[in-house]
Amino acid sequence: MTKFGETNIGRSLEQVAGGEDEHVEVVRAILSYPRYRGVHPNAIHNAVSYGHMKILRLLLDAIPDGTELGSSLDDAIHSAARIRGREYLSEMFRLLLNYYDPKNPVPLRAAADCGNVEMVRYILMKRGGGDDVGALRIAQKKGFKDIIELLSAKRGHKRRNKQSRRNISGSFECWNIVQLNAVSRISHSLGMDPACQPPPNVSSLIFLLED
Repeated sequence: MTKFGETNIGRSLEQVAGGEDEHVEVVRAILSYPRYRGVHPNAIHNAVSYGHMKILRLLLDAIPDGTELGSSLDDAIHSAARIRGREYLSEMFRLLLNYYDPKNPVPLRAAADCGNVEMVRYILMKRGGGDDVGALRIAQKKGFKDIIELLSAKRGHKRRNKQSRRNISGSFECWNIVQLNAVSRISHSLGMDPACQPPPNVSSLIFLLED
């Protein structure tokens, strides 16, 4: 197929994706061209904007596995986050979310930018949030109090977990020092050379010492 032909098909698909849901078969026919399978950001964005879930699924299914998407879906997921209270948009947002790496901050920032508390909560629950610093700043700038509370609580939880891991690590280090000191003292009392013996279990050495 010529470059001119591919361009025309691309334009046609964008127009159809923004049309009525009855055009599903037309979209399917266009996508049947092997060379046309790929990422078509404008068509995907139109499908989201007009709320055509069937067409959106066809367009996303046409993306070959392993395709580098980059920022090609950013406009679409932002549109899906923009209007709250419409179930089909929430479903579209979740569908698009599957095409993002869990560490990609764009979906969370889009939801925060649009004041979509439901989607912010969903991302935090399912994905951990990724880079929630940028999303928090966006919410603070726009004054979305519910989202600020959600993201602040998430960051506080992360900090507490990190501190807990440090405390646990420190406790293990202290225990190891105590254990080694105990082994050394007990080995010496039994006439054992710790340098020549495999490190014995402290409890077994205590048992020997008691005998």
